[in-house]
Amino acid sequence: MYLRKRLLEIKKRIGPVTKELGLKHTLAQMNSDNYHLFFERKDRNGVLWRSATCFTFDCERMTGLKEITWDHIQIGLVETRVVAIGDNGWVAYHGDWPGRGFYNVDDRRLGSVEFAFDAVEDALRGDCRASGE
Repeated sequence: MYLRKRLLEIKKRIGPVTKELGLKHTLAQMNSDNYHLFFERKDRNGVLWRSATCFTFDCERMTGLKEITWDHIQIGLVETRVVAIGDNGWVAYHGDWPGRGFYNVDDRRLGSVEFAFDAVEDALRGDCRASGE
């Protein structure tokens, strides 16, 4: 219940874009107890590819709330680039993730939750272009 409303808002707002791009929404709880919503898919070689764009939700213990608000959610907006590993056709996806390029959803640089969603959509499209898919 803690994340339910925000996850539904995210799915409603960016679901059409993630569906178009073939991305699956994956929620994971990390070592910090925060929750992270990742966007991922398998590439043409069957390798799991994860976008550098994600949502990070503070855990219940940190907020003291029964239901999380946008005040306690960050988005990671990082431009991903593909770098060749030698000349064997292997590539690595580079982005300054995690740790840099994170913004509070209500940050003035993002303007509003709606603007933040627009930024996430643009970043997801950019991540997918960088992946070559």
